[in-house]
Amino acid sequence: MKTMALESLKDLIEKNNYSCNDVYEYLFFNKTKIAEKYNAFLSPDSNIYNSPLNPLFSYEIDNSNKKILKSFDYVSLRDGVLPLISFFYENPAPQKIDPVLIVDSRLSSLVPLEWRERVVLRNIIHTGNVQVSPQKKIVLFVSPDKFSTPLTCLESEIFKLKNHIENDDKLYVLFSSVNRKGEEEISEEDAWGYKVFQLMLNKFKDKEIKVLDWKSYRNIDLSECRYAFINPLKFYFTDSFLEHDALQRGCIPLVVSDHKFASDFILKISQNHGFHLHQNFEPVHIFNNQMLDYLRPSSALENSKMNDFSNIKLATNEFKDFAWDISLELFSKSQEVLC
Repeated sequence: MKTMALESLKDLIEKNNYSCNDVYEYLFFNKTKIAEKYNAFLSPDSNIYNSPLNPLFSYEIDNSNKKILKSFDYVSLRDGVLPLISFFYENPAPQKIDPVLIVDSRLSSLVPLEWRERVVLRNIIHTGNVQVSPQKKIVLFVSPDKFSTPLTCLESEIFKLKNHIENDDKLYVLFSSVNRKGEEEISEEDAWGYKVFQLMLNKFKDKEIKVLDWKSYRNIDLSECRYAFINPLKFYFTDSFLEHDALQRGCIPLVVSDHKFASDFILKISQNHGFHLHQNFEPVHIFNNQMLDYLRPSSALENSKMNDFSNIKLATNEFKDFAWDISLELFSKSQEVLC
């Protein structure tokens, strides 16, 4: 089903009415503490990339910068489950001057009915040529956070990927996001990255895995590689700089979708990739509103201790746990679809 939102978005983009450089500049120089923290925490996934869709995280335009949202005709929310649920909790229905929102299609069930005529869904797609003989180097991007990548979910993702990996393929791993600067709490899970790597070594016993640091990643010739992005729960983010960077540098997805998008709106943002934009929503996820009110994400947390990053959070711990349960449920449903 198409609504005016998809048609108007297509019209605005084709007319090049998407330049908001002055707004981006304002946001860059007037970052809220919560934006400063989570952009650091999720880097390099949260790094800025060029796109006519105005990609931003909702926490960058929320709270004291909320008026900025209305400066856009449309915004592509890079949010994962936690910030997206929080955003729609704080904004249960659109106002007349609110922009069209673009949301990752895998989270479409989280879009309230009240918003659906104003929301367009996106899928990132590879539009370049797929070589007959695949490259023998594979880069695995992994977000090693307990909320983003539980070990059971990682094991499931590896099982699926192994069907596309040959014996003579070489594996490279880049661990991204969950940087110490933006870390909320240092606990017994501080070593989650080591647990993730240990599991990967166990599941790829017959292979040597080379870990890439940022410099070696930037220097690798990605046109000689395939890649897979491991972020199974999409808890913090869905739209990563790294995936755009890999695709525009000629990297080929390890698993290439054979789905045809001829009847929908395809927006190319590089020679090799773009977005499939549509409005094919999943049935809405029904939330317990009384529970949400009780667990509400408490934006006031940002103002508690402005110079202490540990006291700046996207949501209360209770709301975070609630969002994680939703992430697990969505992941489970996605596995059922693949079976």
